[in-house]
Amino acid sequence: MNSEDPQEQSGPEGEPEPVAPRRNGKRWVISFLVGVCLVAAGSVFVRSGASASAPPAPPRTLPTVAVERTTLTDSQTLTAQLGYGPAQTVQGVREGTITRLPSTGTVVDRGEQLLRVNDESVRLFYGSTPFYRDLDRVGLVGRDVKVLDDNLSALGYVTGRQPAVGSRVPQEPATPPVRTPSSTDDTTKLPSAPEKTPERKVRTVEVRPGDAVLTASLKAALARWRHSVGMRSSGLRVGDVLVLEGPVRIDSVRGIRGGSAAGDLFSVSATTKLVTLSVDSSSVGSIHRHQRVPITLPDGSVVSGHVKRISTAVKSEADDAGDGSSTPKQSISITVDRPAKIRDLTAAPVQVEFRTAKKKGVLAVPVGALIALSGGGYALQPEHGPLVAVKTGMIATGMVEITGSGIQPGLRVVTVG
Repeated sequence: MNSEDPQEQSGPEGEPEPVAPRRNGKRWVISFLVGVCLVAAGSVFVRSGASASAPPAPPRTLPTVAVERTTLTDSQTLTAQLGYGPAQTVQGVREGTITRLPSTGTVVDRGEQLLRVNDESVRLFYGSTPFYRDLDRVGLVGRDVKVLDDNLSALGYVTGRQPAVGSRVPQEPATPPVRTPSSTDDTTKLPSAPEKTPERKVRTVEVRPGDAVLTASLKAALARWRHSVGMRSSGLRVGDVLVLEGPVRIDSVRGIRGGSAAGDLFSVSATTKLVTLSVDSSSVGSIHRHQRVPITLPDGSVVSGHVKRISTAVKSEADDAGDGSSTPKQSISITVDRPAKIRDLTAAPVQVEFRTAKKKGVLAVPVGALIALSGGGYALQPEHGPLVAVKTGMIATGMVEITGSGIQPGLRVVTVG
């Protein structure tokens, strides 16, 4: 026997002491679980009682906006191209061999050299009428003479006074042929009486608006200019000077050195960067010259510009739908007000916003605040009160102009967005 077993120990008189009954562990665990369940049940009871007695949630409120007095601007944004504008092909009209050509990107101003033909300089004048004949005889009248007079005057040469419009200018008569004695003449004949020279009627030309006359003073100014730029011949021959609308930038060179000068020489463009685009002819009426427009550059910055030119030529351009249809369009050129802003761009797509309509001081709400009525028309739902019928006006940038009885700035109305 193990002396340490409590059941085997004896009392003081040698009789075994009564053994205390062992507690059952399972009963203790069951009691604990029952207690937990009762606590949980009580908690559920308390919670469900609290839920049953809680007040209902408040009704969901609809968003509202205030009627505001503002300025509405209607606009359309179109894609355009920033660059030097469309290029124009320049053709030579003088027979000869090209001995020098300009470089791409070169800017040529009035009186400066465009190229050399047979090692003679071909210069640039500004105007709308090309030189189509040699200007070498005093008395010639025409628009080409006016181009000559205007350009020499602009270059600082004194060209003298011009005859008034409506006056008639005599033309230099052709020199009659000189009769020389022939070796076959019969010298034995008696001398005859001198023949009378028939009087010739001098032809005159009327000076019309836009014309000028090649006077002696103008011809002398031309000679001084030719000498200063190293031109050898007198007068002005066809092909000595090319007439374009203004200063040009050489966009691309087409002729070749050593090739013929009578053909495509190069293409030229404007000297300043422009924004160009095509607009539907139906929309051109809302755009006008000198109209200011915002231009969004590829980096997101915005610069201002103004409409410089609206082409009067209408061209049919294919639609993007690809179904073979076309739309009549006109070209628009826009000048950038601050060229330094686009100094680093040679060519780039840009966005141009044309503001076609503007209303100041109108009452407006977001379009989402309008409620369509079953009988036609629209209404607003004030935050407090019945529907109010309104009339709509201009719509721009998600806002709509409204008028109606009781509509005042600050009135809050329900909106869906």
